[in-house]
Amino acid sequence: MNNLNPEIVEFLHKNNKKMIIEKASNKELELLTDANFKQNIRASLDHDAITHILKRHGVNSVNVKNGESPITNEDIANYRYIVNNADAILRTIDKYGKEAITAFKQVNGYAVVVEQAINKKNELALKTMYKNNGSYKNNEVYKEFSSTSLDANAKVPHGLSSHSGATENPTQKPLTSQEDLLKTRENLNETTPKPTNLSPLEQANTENIKNEVKKLENQIIETTTRLLTSYQIFLKQARDNANHQITENKTQSLEALNQAKTTANNEISENKTQAITNINQAKENATNQINTNKQEVLNNITQEKQEATSEIIEAKNTIIIKTLIFLRLNKAC
Repeated sequence: MNNLNPEIVEFLHKNNKKMIIEKASNKELELLTDANFKQNIRASLDHDAITHILKRHGVNSVNVKNGESPITNEDIANYRYIVNNADAILRTIDKYGKEAITAFKQVNGYAVVVEQAINKKNELALKTMYKNNGSYKNNEVYKEFSSTSLDANAKVPHGLSSHSGATENPTQKPLTSQEDLLKTRENLNETTPKPTNLSPLEQANTENIKNEVKKLENQIIETTTRLLTSYQIFLKQARDNANHQITENKTQSLEALNQAKTTANNEISENKTQAITNINQAKENATNQINTNKQEVLNNITQEKQEATSEIIEAKNTIIIKTLIFLRLNKAC
């Protein structure tokens, strides 16, 4: 079971880890049948391969800047899908004299190329992965290796056997899944030394040991699968918790902003009302003051008028009296 995903690829890359992905496919085992390798081969992915791929073919690599399509963590997470569904798979010997398997898969306008090699631990380890524009049949590796058929033990850097629709023998009967399984078992029996001159008890013990080893291997695979599944669940839960926390903080921030806005509006309204009240009060006070001053002025004018009238009357009376006296004096004379 393949539990590889972009998050796990990133984890392996950042923490210098390695992961056993799954058992090698029947197609891969068929290519390695005569290469003196054990049949119980598993595909693996480690930090060094991820680092190499991203450095040479990642988003910021020189190759991508020169026009090559970039390889991402998601592409690396899907590399086993590319291998298991390849349009062509070739067996090679790399420049270091090591056995390698190169898979080609046409995806839209470019070809995905995946190279794996058997390491010292008998694992089919991912070495590199890249994308080429155009058809995979125009890839230099494909053109060179697909046209070469050498013995598996040939120690030359271009020795290949191939597995593709274009190079298979058309008279060869394709294997069914059961036939593949039987062939794998036969190869396993051929490559496993058979004990000789053993008693029935010793033979039974040998079979028991083989069965126990197989059980342990299956337990390791199951345990690894459970751990990876738990890790995926942990990552999903952590991501969900982070998103929930972000949403909650965003909601709290919006509520705080709305509360501050409401408070500001209320304060503005209160200040506006208070200002209007103060203006009206000042206006009323001014009006009252004007009216008071006006009445006081009118009272002063009225009083002064009365005083002037009294003075005029008094002066008039004095003049009348003096006139009467003057007339009487003239009459007497």
